[in-house]
Amino acid sequence: AAGVRVASPTPLYDGTLKASAGCLGGQTTYRGDTAGNQAWLLYQFDTTATDASWQFRINMSSDTSAERSGMAVDDARVRYFVSPAPTVTADPAQTIERLWTEPFNWSPKGTVSASDDVVIDGMFGAPTIVPLLNAAGDCLSLKVGDSAASTLDLTGSFNLTVGGALTIGTSGTIDGTGDTSTLFVAGGWSRNGSGTFTAGATTVELNGSGTLSQLVSGTMTGANAFNGLRVNRTSGSGGVSLEANLAATGAFTMPAANVATLNFVGSSSLTMTVTGAATLSGGTLTMDTSGASQDLLDLNGGLSLGGSFSMTTSVTGGEIRVAGAWSDSGTTGTIDPTGGTITLDPAGAGTYSIDTKVSTRFNHLTLNGGVNGAIFNPELGLLVDGNMTVSGGTFSFDDTVGTTQATLTHTVSGSFTQSGGL
Repeated sequence: AAGVRVASPTPLYDGTLKASAGCLGGQTTYRGDTAGNQAWLLYQFDTTATDASWQFRINMSSDTSAERSGMAVDDARVRYFVSPAPTVTADPAQTIERLWTEPFNWSPKGTVSASDDVVIDGMFGAPTIVPLLNAAGDCLSLKVGDSAASTLDLTGSFNLTVGGALTIGTSGTIDGTGDTSTLFVAGGWSRNGSGTFTAGATTVELNGSGTLSQLVSGTMTGANAFNGLRVNRTSGSGGVSLEANLAATGAFTMPAANVATLNFVGSSSLTMTVTGAATLSGGTLTMDTSGASQDLLDLNGGLSLGGSFSMTTSVTGGEIRVAGAWSDSGTTGTIDPTGGTITLDPAGAGTYSIDTKVSTRFNHLTLNGGVNGAIFNPELGLLVDGNMTVSGGTFSFDDTVGTTQATLTHTVSGSFTQSGGL
């Protein structure tokens, strides 16, 4: 059943949380056993010592009126995770790990369901709360570490489906170290302050539906970068909006089934960097920032375009930089990035094809062979509405088809600048 879930010590205890000063987490309480050690409680309990190791018996039918973070304990949708120590310890700073699937770890007692808002939040000075996702899980929303050190441990490679927003608070951590799970998130993704996301080998899929757009906020670069990132909204008119810099060290995918638009919406220029391969087969890319301060989509692992993926006239003032070849001949969408710049910037020497459809139009096109001596080889005549720049490397005006040399016509409406070979 849905409800507020707060962890109790272990399944061998029956009982419920008592409020301290009318507020969950308002008081850290501990009591020594016969050996002089301390058993830490994250919350005030109504307890009775039953043996020398100081186990607890708690009356589960008592107080349900306390509040935490402005949400009542008996709220039908909110579950809190806490984790008092199940064993005696002299170390109040210990990390206490609990299983996601254990009913006694949530208040009220029970398992988390897709209709629950999940809050994982500790208390200043108390042991760090570390629930372990030990099976595939579902929840309505997820908030980790708003007020005190709290970690959701994904180790175990089980998928987690969040039907709404996922928030990593300033004291929160989602740790995917050594994990290959997928986080399915249908709402916004937010990392606040010094909150931490350690991606490991995980994949985050943004898969909302309907008219509500998903906002990705809080810088997701460096140690907080995603591994795999997938935009896969298969229905509805809502899109995915980036308002902070973002990096993915693994693959970036917009599958054929995706119908959503990925939009750069920050008030200043944004950069999205992808180290792995980028495969864009569905949906649309837009970049809103115009003028000298441009958004940048930096695809260091190369780009594969296909399906119905489109880049349209809404790509204004942005740059897409691809470390490799360009091929859109397999797409049914529109490749017409008016106002933007496509830059092919290979990392090494070799021949890189520019394989376009007859209808493909570039606004500005930059071919940067640099010191690598790259050769750019068009498969069809290029249509460039703006400026074309060949900076290093070699641009081949002609294309070899089989054993026949095909002469191509390239149309550049703006300036043509060449500092490499032709």
